Formats: sequence, C-alpha cells, structure tokens
Amino acid sequence: MEFSLDRSSLSWLVQTASKPIPARATLPVLKNILIEGTSGQITVCGMNLDWGIKVTIPCQCESAGSMTVNSKLLQDVIRTLPSGEVRMSLSESEWSLLIASGTSKMYINASPGEDFPPWPEESDDYEIVLDKNVFRRMVEVGTACAVANAARPLWAACFMEVKDNELRMVSTDLFSLAVARTAVKSPEIGVIVLAKVLQDLASLLDDQDEKSVHIRVGQSHAFFSLGPVSAFARLIEGQYYAYQQVIPKSFRTQVRVDTEQLIASASRASVLASEEDKAMRLRIGSSSVTVRAGSSDKGRMEEEIPAEVEGDEMEICIQHRYALLAAKGVGTTRTVLKATGEVSPLAIEPLDDDSPVKPTFVVMPMKPGA
Repeated sequence: MEFSLDRSSLSWLVQTASKPIPARATLPVLKNILIEGTSGQITVCGMNLDWGIKVTIPCQCESAGSMTVNSKLLQDVIRTLPSGEVRMSLSESEWSLLIASGTSKMYINASPGEDFPPWPEESDDYEIVLDKNVFRRMVEVGTACAVANAARPLWAACFMEVKDNELRMVSTDLFSLAVARTAVKSPEIGVIVLAKVLQDLASLLDDQDEKSVHIRVGQSHAFFSLGPVSAFARLIEGQYYAYQQVIPKSFRTQVRVDTEQLIASASRASVLASEEDKAMRLRIGSSSVTVRAGSSDKGRMEEEIPAEVEGDEMEICIQHRYALLAAKGVGTTRTVLKATGEVSPLAIEPLDDDSPVKPTFVVMPMKPGA
C-alpha cells in the first residue's frame, strides 16, 4: 500500500480516528488504528470496546492495501514532520511502514489489517436526520447530568428515545436530570449509549462542512454519520430510569428571573458554600428570590434577585452546582423555576424559547436543615 497526503490532512485524519482509543487498552490491537487504501480514497479507523470512528477522504492511492499501526506512535511521528506532502509506503514482506517527508524517512512497525476488529454490521431500517447544530445542542443539554467514570453504568449514559414524533436525550445522576427534546419523524425507539461518545462526536462537528447528522439504530449498536466521519456506539443493556415520573406535571410556584443574575448568584454561592453539602438556599418571596449560602469555616453570602413570582412563597435548598448547570444550560436570557414544594423536584426551563431544542432540568432539593 502506498499513498500521499499533505501533513495537515493526514494529522486531522489520524487524530480524528484515534478519539476512541483508550490510554490503557485491554486488547493490544486496540492501541492501533486501521488504515485502508483503495484507488480513490483512504480510510482510517480507531475503536475501543464501546465505540469506534472511521474517517474516509479522497486520496490517490498508488497501491491498495490495509494495515494497522500504533496510533500514538504515528501521531508523534506526524507531529515532527515539516509542512507539505507526506508519503506513506507499506512493505508487507517486513510489515514496516515508511513515512517520508522532504529529506526525512522514518520507519515504524505495522501489522496486517486482518488483525483489526471488524466494524459492526449497520442497520438500514430507518434513520433520524438532524441539523448538526440541533444535534450539538441536543447532546450539550441531554448529556449534562451524566457522571463520568460512574460506578453505575446508567449514570454515565444518555438515554435516546423517540416518542410521539419527538427525539429526547436524557441523563441523570438521580440528584439532577437533564432532558433535551426536538421534533423528528421516526418510529419509536429507546436506547442507551455512553454520554461521552455523544460528546466526542459533537466535538467533531466544527470540522465538518456537512450540515446534517444521520443516526441509525441496530440491535446492539447505534450508528452516526457526519460527512466523512462515521461512528458506532455499543448500546448499553438494561432498563433506563422512569425519568418522566420525576418531571413535575403541576406547580405551586413559578419564578421568572434573569438568567445571568441567577448564574452570578449561584457562582458566588459556590465560593462560600460548605464543601460537605454544597448547599445554596433560595427564599422565594412575592417579588424576588433571596440567595443564601455559607459555612462556618468560610463565611456567608446573601443577595436578592428581582423576580416575577406566581404562587406560594417558600424556601428551597439545592446544591449550587446543579443550579449553575441548569442556568448555564437553558440558553435564554430569562429562566423560569417551577417549584412543587420545599423538598419536591424543582424544574428549571428557558423562558421565551423559540429554538428547535427544548431543554428541561430537574433538581432534587435537600431537606430543610441539611
């Protein structure tokens, strides 16, 4: 196999395909990327046990073939090369890859492409097509409450559900809940994937001219296509939480506040709140919300946010990080807090939101005196 690419294209190709490769791979071959060349294109693939990426771009390949090479080693080699064309040529008799640029020649070990795990069989039953900005926003909101490296797999996951012509992405750590909704036309589905997979895919969108993301769901994997990038994600087995039961259907009190003021108050509360409970108190009055936080070893803060209040006055105690997460996630200049009681779920949503993605955040209050 032999082909040539400019250094910047080659670097992007290898870095993108290497995103799923773990720092510590359980299988040695998963430290590698697969490189396949045909007469008109080059494809680079990387994967782990949970997900994978392959990137295909046009390329004049002088001779076809396939090989695997160590991802980190290849990236380190490319990083040292000067700008300009890079020629890569594989010697299958020695399984050695020549990387040449200018007067420099470097040789790294390679292995047969057949050693690499196969790409999962894709489903062609139906697909969901989203504008890439809608997909990015859905992932931003829908994975917001996922907990990285969680002991419980569902805490690190995102539930993707299509119901009533609406796609929903949901995440929760059982103390907070994030739901993103957008209109689609698709059969009903309900699958669970790692939230980090969706976040990594969304991070690739800025590099793409393609305006749409295509999503397909099979028996054991979900598949994503965005321009030259394709990806799969292994579905997590099990039943997701009955998240709809947590979202309040009626409210005793609704509070409308300026989003930036809420973010600023919660940020100040986070500085002085106790490291143990991270609590901030919201005292809802007739025309304002008073924010309080403090600890014996730091001090205390108190400030008043003007608000439009409908319903009962009450005091709610929540963790400041959940208030910040929701306030930063609503995406509008005004935010509405919907309270059902002092210790009942608190819904936080955007006000006057005309965007195609509708976010809802739910926070579980702490008990009074906690």
